[in-house]
Amino acid sequence: MESRMKLNMFDDYWIDFRPDTIRRWFAPTPFSRIKKTLGYGSIVCDKKPGVYRLYYEVAVSLENNGVRNLYMIESTDLKSFSEPQLVYEGDGGVHGMTVFLDDRDPDPKRRYKLCGMTRLISRRKDPEARKRMEVELGFSADGKAFVCDHTWLITAHTSDSDNNIFYNPIFEEYNLLHRSAYVDRRIAVKTSKDLKQWSDPHIVLQPSPVYGSDGFQTQQYGMVANYFDGIFYGLLWQYRTIMTNTDWRKMAGVIEPELVYSYDGHEFLHTSGKTLIERPEAPQPGCAGICPFGMVESLDGEYYYLYLGTKSVPHATDKEVAVLVKNITEQNIPIADSIYRIRKDRFCGIEGPGAGAQVITKTVCLDKDDLSLNLNASCGSARFALTEYDLTPLPGFSYDDCIPFAFADAADHRPQWKEHQISEVLGKRVRICVELNSATLHCISAAARPYIVEIQKSFAEPIAVS
Repeated sequence: MESRMKLNMFDDYWIDFRPDTIRRWFAPTPFSRIKKTLGYGSIVCDKKPGVYRLYYEVAVSLENNGVRNLYMIESTDLKSFSEPQLVYEGDGGVHGMTVFLDDRDPDPKRRYKLCGMTRLISRRKDPEARKRMEVELGFSADGKAFVCDHTWLITAHTSDSDNNIFYNPIFEEYNLLHRSAYVDRRIAVKTSKDLKQWSDPHIVLQPSPVYGSDGFQTQQYGMVANYFDGIFYGLLWQYRTIMTNTDWRKMAGVIEPELVYSYDGHEFLHTSGKTLIERPEAPQPGCAGICPFGMVESLDGEYYYLYLGTKSVPHATDKEVAVLVKNITEQNIPIADSIYRIRKDRFCGIEGPGAGAQVITKTVCLDKDDLSLNLNASCGSARFALTEYDLTPLPGFSYDDCIPFAFADAADHRPQWKEHQISEVLGKRVRICVELNSATLHCISAAARPYIVEIQKSFAEPIAVS
């Protein structure tokens, strides 16, 4: 399989030198709102018809808001939306549902995949059955009506959060991010090659000591993840509950999003450790919690759109939520979900605030002539070089030999040199060097492999192959 390198400037491991630079973090910004009731959701960008589809759960009643039906709305611009369409009732209610668009499946009837808990009304009446509300798969050809025959079982244990299924191209398998046991608020993954046989779960993230405080306990309520051309972005739900609350379920709290990432989809790393999107002041949607339901690349490839549950009511028991919703509705306080957006791969950047700042990578091996840089030089310029391991410029690939990028902004800039092509250095051990003159580098992408001392298989699979 082709190796992809996407270096997002989150850390300095693949950067050897960056003199006169600073690292900056950027947050998605509000784009639009969607009125709806409580429940989980997901977002799909289907490029064949050219539409975005938002799926969300609607509670059967506020007093029993854990039992829901699944609805879908469509949009071409994520500002105006179609009327809601019921797409699945779940033989007695659903919970924790996500929808995944899978163009790799050879069966067109399974192009859309539904994942979550079904048949909830009968099961929630029995305390023992609540622990065994299976996570199952359902399917649809067009994403407008789903069928679940209850034979596609993923896990026999309750996972009462967002059950996020995605395809992992690194290991050519499906991954499910879920809870491995009832109210175990950590991030677990199960894997499968065929959607029938699933591995045992293993933990990929759990709260570390950095999240400890005198007033709050941090748990990880859930996570959604997507693969974007060389990297997995994860949107983690950090659940801030109260240490002094003696309820063993810890039902009182708020949820805040954090950005994590992975090269292989199995081991996730933290970025800044800070909240990705700060909760706004009351009574704005999100004041009581921000829950990421998913992220997609825009139809034009310029942005990432994030579908967020922006809560005006904090996490609580069904009865408490019913009272809170009634109270804020009587006060005409809006209850809505939100769409946020950010330029593609621009969560972080290395800025050269003056002249002559540099970002210099470890040595890599370029497999194809597809080196791409995501950078903003709207008020300055950038130059590019390819060098030996000792920083000696390759002939014809020095800063002076390049075509500068000046007073421009591009998510996919292909660096060029005046008299030479990258195809001349494929397979060699090179450093990628970027000079920033009042400019910011956000990402380096290429079909490439690590070549620190010897060539490795890929950034996701680091085994030496030379």
